[in-house]
Amino acid sequence: MTMGKDRGIVEIGAGNGQWARALTERYEKFMGYDKSNDTAKRKRKKKTFDFVLAFDDQSELPLDQSTFNKQTQIHHDFFFDNVQRCDSRNFSNTLRQWQCRGRILLLVYPPPGNMALDAVKQYASAAEMNDTVVYVGEGRGGANANDDFFAHLEHNGWSLMKIMKVKPLGSKGYEQLYILQKSNC
Repeated sequence: MTMGKDRGIVEIGAGNGQWARALTERYEKFMGYDKSNDTAKRKRKKKTFDFVLAFDDQSELPLDQSTFNKQTQIHHDFFFDNVQRCDSRNFSNTLRQWQCRGRILLLVYPPPGNMALDAVKQYASAAEMNDTVVYVGEGRGGANANDDFFAHLEHNGWSLMKIMKVKPLGSKGYEQLYILQKSNC
């Protein structure tokens, strides 16, 4: 949890925000935030910033929002209330906001096509301090991102720092979590 605890995360393509919620809850537990109704306890550990800023254009949500709205138990148990709308064709307006600068970019199971590539390019150009990407999905030739995304990472100064296993959604899967960092040379 120490990676990014002072920087925070900006997630593009957050969907309903399951990862944003899980990361936020883990961060708050790690930092010792108290969510109880005891005002005195809450004041002792006051949250200073939103650890995850989650954005999605909501065009490819896997679950129907009219069915899984904020009043349902599934929404209450798993979804993140703070997923903000963003333009899927141009993430730079989102990534150039001051509160997004210097955060770690999180891409979880991006769809095939250029979405992941566009997000990484716009993230890197938005601020010099934008230098870390966490990509969760299948590798080259898989169901996520596209070959141009992987080629861009290989040929534009991104170094692979770590690979971690991810529990597959079904009985089989090839998803992994990749941590990449951009060198300033």
